[in-house]
Amino acid sequence: MSKLRPLKVKWQRRFMQLYNVFNSPYATRVRMQIAHKGLPVDIVEPPETLRSDAFKQRFVMGKVPILVLDDGTELAESGVIMRYLEELFPRPDMLGQSALERANTGLLCSWSDAHMTRVLFPLFKALMVPASDAEVKATLHAITPD
Repeated sequence: MSKLRPLKVKWQRRFMQLYNVFNSPYATRVRMQIAHKGLPVDIVEPPETLRSDAFKQRFVMGKVPILVLDDGTELAESGVIMRYLEELFPRPDMLGQSALERANTGLLCSWSDAHMTRVLFPLFKALMVPASDAEVKATLHAITPD
């Protein structure tokens, strides 16, 4: 009599990790894609403190998000990670099917990077560095139109 072995279903196994901090707009982008597609990616905090010497030594780019593949390969930069995941898991489509739809998606990401992130960066910085409520309120006031 042969010994039965449990069936291993690859898509139920978490085989990638996303190093993430929740107040990063770039990591948020990747998390949204992962959630929308239901991808097998564990979302975790980086193993080293962000911006620490240990973090900078371990991760060449020195920032999140970082996608760690099952073989240990690390991908940085949200746009690179998102394109990789889109190629690996093309359905449901998030970039658009035609060249024009994909170009418009790229335009939206570029516009966000060039304009929104620059305006919101002081808020993200205030949230990342321990600050008093007064400092956070002052930052919000500085970036919020009257």
